[in-house]
Amino acid sequence: EELGDAAMVNPRAKHATRHKYLLKRLVKTLRSAWGMLIEMEPTAHLSYSNPKQPDVAAANIGKGHVRLVGDLKLTSSLACKGGDRLGWKG
Repeated sequence: EELGDAAMVNPRAKHATRHKYLLKRLVKTLRSAWGMLIEMEPTAHLSYSNPKQPDVAAANIGKGHVRLVGDLKLTSSLACKGGDRLGWKG
């Protein structure tokens, strides 16, 4: 995807390192409330997110006990030389 993790793995910008660090902190915070219901980068995701592997997933914590799935997007105006076609920086 255009704005996804694959487009952002630039070793010079160190996005992958920042993304992984922030994801670990997010999961740690979510687990302080919901425990091990929070999954980081689940490997068995094809039944609910095919073919994209989500960054975070949690079963039975949403309204009506549904599975919640999330993808972390890390942006920074400091790492950008200008906006993209949508006018976003990061």
